[in-house]
Amino acid sequence: MNENHTSNGYYTKIEPYEEEELTLYHLWMVLRKWKVFIAAMVIIAGGVAAAIIVLKYPIQSHTEAIIELNFAGMETHNYPDGSSFDQSQIIAPSIMATAIAKLKYKVSEKHVRNLQSMIRVKSIIPPEIKKEMEQSLKRNERYKYFPNQFVVAFTTDRGDVFSAPQKEELLLAIINTFRKNFEHKFGEEPLVAINFPEKFLEEFDYLDILQVYSVKLDNFLASLNKKIDEAGFFRSAKTGLSFADIRNDIQLIQRVTLSNLEALIKNTELTKNKQKLIHQYRSKIEKIELTMKKKDREAMVARELLREMQQAERFNMASRANPQVTEANVMIDSSLIKNLIKNDYYSLLLKRAMDAGIEAQQLGVEKEYLEEKIRRIERNNMSADQEKQYTQYVGAAISRLNKELPDLAQRANELNAEYLKNMLVGAIKILQHPVSRNTRAISMQTIFALAMVFGFFAAFFIAVVAENIRTASHNHTENNGSTISQSA
Repeated sequence: MNENHTSNGYYTKIEPYEEEELTLYHLWMVLRKWKVFIAAMVIIAGGVAAAIIVLKYPIQSHTEAIIELNFAGMETHNYPDGSSFDQSQIIAPSIMATAIAKLKYKVSEKHVRNLQSMIRVKSIIPPEIKKEMEQSLKRNERYKYFPNQFVVAFTTDRGDVFSAPQKEELLLAIINTFRKNFEHKFGEEPLVAINFPEKFLEEFDYLDILQVYSVKLDNFLASLNKKIDEAGFFRSAKTGLSFADIRNDIQLIQRVTLSNLEALIKNTELTKNKQKLIHQYRSKIEKIELTMKKKDREAMVARELLREMQQAERFNMASRANPQVTEANVMIDSSLIKNLIKNDYYSLLLKRAMDAGIEAQQLGVEKEYLEEKIRRIERNNMSADQEKQYTQYVGAAISRLNKELPDLAQRANELNAEYLKNMLVGAIKILQHPVSRNTRAISMQTIFALAMVFGFFAAFFIAVVAENIRTASHNHTENNGSTISQSA
């Protein structure tokens, strides 16, 4: 309870609300009395804030565009071929250089070097995703999000050498260059390449040519099967052709044309040059014989190793139980196995030597086959007319295949290009074309308003304190005067 002393010596009670009214009234009176000072402080605070903003945060010319990437793999930030995507690749140095070369105006070398620091790419994260990320962070969980929308921004000081239209043109050139490179890499990739040297048919014999064709077709078929799994029932809008149709043509060539030609050539031992073919076979036989000698040498080392192990009682030869068993037939006992386990060197050497013996036997079979081929070629008794007839037939069929296979490959590549083009429609879209505006790093209006509010409260506080001090001093002077009068 508050009390006050009256002139008649009695105390009167002042209710709280009356004190509040007096306090508010007092504040209002302070505000009215010091209004000039408060207004001046507000103006000074706003002016100082504006000066600081102007000096420290100059106006910048800001140009930005928004793009959206929609292609297979983007959901995990990968390109269609599985390689990793990074948003900085949108403004890679090669992209920038190509885009600058396409501009209508010329950019100096000095500014070309600075462009990398002026242009930035920033991902766009929707508000709801940001909220989910914040909640996951509170739960100490990791939230993975792969954005597909990006802001490409070009920021310079106002009055820089680049005008707003020039910056808009440059950003558009960068985006178009990135799109073109993407479409070239993933939209024009050939499905298969089939080509033959200029003198391929002249230098190789019939069977060798058919073997090359067979390998090419196997690879072609594998590529088509993979593409069919990806493209499904895609059919060209221009030709009506599908990948399955091309596959059927290849299978027909494999099962009919190549099979018939190979059977005819092998049965008739048809060749372009018998002596040349025989010479090639004999050269192969010489190489086989040389390899067989090396393998036999390795096998001999194995036998010597086995003899040494026998002397050390590491194994028991089967010939002890059966004298008719040859030296090569060996029964390894448990002690040998234990020793081999303990000593990897002997185990590895023995295995290599045994493999060499098997390879020597296989080479011997190949040598016998080539020798039989030579004998069949030498005793070929076809008449000249028959040989000419077969030669013309096989030569025409091979020449036809030599043109048909590249044509099939070209048709497959054209169909693949059409398929990829359809798949890449809208892969890189411009959601917002380049727009320019002048901005500051911070909002001048907000800072100016905050400074004025701060200036007002600071000035009002100073005014209240000053007024209270003046009032208290005045009251003290009056009280002293009253006390002196009463004492007198």
